[in-house]
Amino acid sequence: MRAYFPSHLHLKRKLLAATVAACFGAAAHANPLAPQVVAGQAQFSQQGNVFSITNAPNTIINWQSFSIQAGEITRFIQQGGDSKVLNRIVGQDPSKILGALQSNGKVYLINPNGVLFGKDARIDVNGLVASSLAISNSDFLAGKNHFSGEGAGKVVNQGSITTPGGGQVYLIGASVENSGVITTPQGEVVLAAGKSVQLVDSANPDVHVVLSAPADQALNLGQVLAAGGKVGIYGALV
Repeated sequence: MRAYFPSHLHLKRKLLAATVAACFGAAAHANPLAPQVVAGQAQFSQQGNVFSITNAPNTIINWQSFSIQAGEITRFIQQGGDSKVLNRIVGQDPSKILGALQSNGKVYLINPNGVLFGKDARIDVNGLVASSLAISNSDFLAGKNHFSGEGAGKVVNQGSITTPGGGQVYLIGASVENSGVITTPQGEVVLAAGKSVQLVDSANPDVHVVLSAPADQALNLGQVLAAGGKVGIYGALV
């Protein structure tokens, strides 16, 4: 399945990029800082511009901040493709992913202040969940993708997000915008804007999204490439 938006929208994409940059401000950004492991196990190492986290399945890490500068790489080394790690940002800064985020497993990035994947960001993971809505530790550990809360930050992709075949990309928040490229062959892409979002496991043939979105917007001006897979865009304004 392929969603393509032609060249006459390039100006809108440029305006969107400028607006998003203004919304996220000019605060300094850096590699993820001050991790605290609250469930599972993780080890951290820095070599040059590469920050590596080796984590056990279902690890939960609280971070003071989580951003990646251009030219930097943050890499989660996991047990396998089904392994997942929850990264919860407890500080006040939005996450600005301007470099590379890599993992052979699934990465959750939860920041109520917002998540921005910049135009030069390169995300190569087995699965990605980026949300400004909260998920409880118990739901994460039980495999329940139930997100809610008062997180008002935007979740925005201007870069390139890629998974291998059958991967999943979930962008969730009060406002969700994609002007980049999301590629998940035979996988699943969900852009969901609301105050409460519940994603039923796609292994279930009756997968569906339960959404509370009284005034929230999901906007796609980019490309979503999911040949043989599923694409869902949900919000009061789409």
